[in-house]
Amino acid sequence: IRMMPRRLRPFLKIYPYPIHFQKWPQPPGHHPNIDLTPPDILKDQILWKFHSLTPQEMNKKEKALKRHTSQYNSSKKYLLSFVRPNELFGDFKDVALSEKKQDILSPDGELLFKQRVSFVGIKGIYTKIDDGNIIFTIHLSRPLGKNVGIGLSLFGYKKNTSFVAMPKIRIRFGSLRYKITDQNKRLSVRSVELKRKAKTITLRIPLSLLKNPDYILTSINTYFGGALSLDWPVWRVLNLKP
Repeated sequence: IRMMPRRLRPFLKIYPYPIHFQKWPQPPGHHPNIDLTPPDILKDQILWKFHSLTPQEMNKKEKALKRHTSQYNSSKKYLLSFVRPNELFGDFKDVALSEKKQDILSPDGELLFKQRVSFVGIKGIYTKIDDGNIIFTIHLSRPLGKNVGIGLSLFGYKKNTSFVAMPKIRIRFGSLRYKITDQNKRLSVRSVELKRKAKTITLRIPLSLLKNPDYILTSINTYFGGALSLDWPVWRVLNLKP
């Protein structure tokens, strides 16, 4: 959308909305007279907008949910939690990067505390700009185990350049090895600098690897066995423009 012609932008409004979060919505179940409110931990991080629904719209929404038969049969109480008198919209602000360390972690709600203890969780993600590089510092709840890894996605975009032509960098690393890809193309591990401590991982990534973008869309997740996601904070937009 950011790449669309400027003449169209005054007519565009983007309305992101939350989908998954641990123990949300509250209260669970069918409560058509109780407003949908954001998770407590995100109330002050986002400027939320509320859109009221008519009884007819609520009824249509409930019927639409029930048409997803398998999901409804297995998660009836959860899905009916979204039949409320309003819709909820909101988004995080872009993170303006500088030489000062920035906190970009947004708490996720997918991993229960007992699961974090059993595996590994992301406690903090910090980033900054340094001499033509973007630095990521990742703090973990415990050292990476044999079957636990981390994935970092970096999708850059800039003015007057097709997003399709920009690199789509993914860095995946475990307790011993790591690999870097640009879409389906594998890159040399020497493309980035990685330093490890027991519970801290630091990545130094040249902006030239991303073709010196104006913005970077990024997210970091931990996973088990190469597929099962354990921790996945929301995607954030990093603003590199002066």
